[in-house]
Amino acid sequence: MGAQNKLFHRLIWLIDTVYSAKRIKIGEINRRWLNSHYNDTQERYCERTLSRHRAAIAEIFGIAIECDKTTNEYYIAEQGDIGGKGIRAWLVDTFAISNMVNLAGDMKNRIIF
Repeated sequence: MGAQNKLFHRLIWLIDTVYSAKRIKIGEINRRWLNSHYNDTQERYCERTLSRHRAAIAEIFGIAIECDKTTNEYYIAEQGDIGGKGIRAWLVDTFAISNMVNLAGDMKNRIIF
């Protein structure tokens, strides 16, 4: 997988993770990242990486992942950006389904997209 493709998958993974959790702390993001099949190097998801990825997500997808400073939880500021119909919703839904299929290895060879 090329570097651009790898970054793109990481960004979509982060959007999907934050969106499905509604509100999530960096420790939980890191825990999920360490268990993700997209993390092929077993590297941790640190604050600096999260900051860079949040900026890239805002620039590329127009989705703002904000931090509630009182609880240190991350959330998607405008849930309507993803939950509605359109390219963003399709992109996140497609990735989420692909991720579920990859996690359920026994079904991987029976489903074709």
